[in-house]
Amino acid sequence: MSRLYTQIIISIIFIALLPSCDNEVARTSTPITVKLGVIGPFSGENKHWGESGMQGVQTAVAYHQKRNRGLRVEIIKEDVRSDPAQAEIALAKLAIQDQVDAVLVLSGSKTTLGIAETADRYKIPIVSTLASHPGVTNNDWLSQIIFDDRAQGTVAALFVMDELLLERASVIWDGEDPHSTVLAEYFKRTYQEAGGSVISIDISARQEDYNKILNQLQKNKVEFIYLPMEGRHVASFEQSVREIGFKPQSMVSDGVLSQMMLEYKDNPNLLEGMLVTDIYTNEVPLSEFGKSVSIKFKKLFNTPATTITALGCEGAHVVLTALENCGRDPQNECVNRMIRSGNDFEGILDSFFIGLDGKAQRPVYINKIRNQRLRFLLKVN
Repeated sequence: MSRLYTQIIISIIFIALLPSCDNEVARTSTPITVKLGVIGPFSGENKHWGESGMQGVQTAVAYHQKRNRGLRVEIIKEDVRSDPAQAEIALAKLAIQDQVDAVLVLSGSKTTLGIAETADRYKIPIVSTLASHPGVTNNDWLSQIIFDDRAQGTVAALFVMDELLLERASVIWDGEDPHSTVLAEYFKRTYQEAGGSVISIDISARQEDYNKILNQLQKNKVEFIYLPMEGRHVASFEQSVREIGFKPQSMVSDGVLSQMMLEYKDNPNLLEGMLVTDIYTNEVPLSEFGKSVSIKFKKLFNTPATTITALGCEGAHVVLTALENCGRDPQNECVNRMIRSGNDFEGILDSFFIGLDGKAQRPVYINKIRNQRLRFLLKVN
């Protein structure tokens, strides 16, 4: 058995979809009216994240309202661009002025960490759809539905060592991005502990030096490059790779393909052939929940769904399920407890659960990008 299957400290419990779920909702006779706050980047350079995630939220709301005719959901949307300070202000407004029942955050780790510092002050259930930094859940009220960066970085490193059998690698990361920093740290640590050699490069202060960096790596005969960075950095890297004719195997992290599909529509094949760790894959059958919301999404929108869309849908599904389970006039403590109950939620592909620490336990998929699709290679539980 390879080290990939023996060293990962992730335990995922998969069970069949509970047959009683639909019946429980069907028995709800009293109307449930909830206010759902949504914080995200709906303008600025990352506005596509917010727009795509919001489509997922609206899909989940439509799904729940069809199952539970008494459910009424008022969405209060706050545009924070990608500013942690604005996100904190938005949370205060939603909690104090709007008195929402729960909050969804469609921003990445850097913005969400600003909310994490004050989450306990307002005692409102908050679910983050994209932020995977381990520090996001250092509180009692903010939960993640994506896997932790430590797990993702570890899986990536062991895949390179155990499956690709490469012992010389490089990791290029952005020191100004906390998400990128943790992924790079755990990739490097795990890879070196497994006997590999890593050249680590922080590009935060040298973003125009890709050609110089790549020439250096080519001289050092590096065969693999890990790129845990936002799509704009990956795009610059790939353009430089093509300019100098250097063709190492490379891997990006979760959501990057979605970013490229949304922000680089004129160059759709920029990531062609790259490996990627992600929440999903295009080559595993959808769950029953996944099939239902996929049909609903296609009726509502005439755009392609992305990983960001799917996570917005799952995040809203988690919150609305918890609100429904707490009944009419749900109390914040009950909703938060239901979210962190350790019980399974139906996902687009797999069931997953959120523990008492607010962290989701779910698989990491390793894919290869072909024609803007995630081609399945391996699933790590």
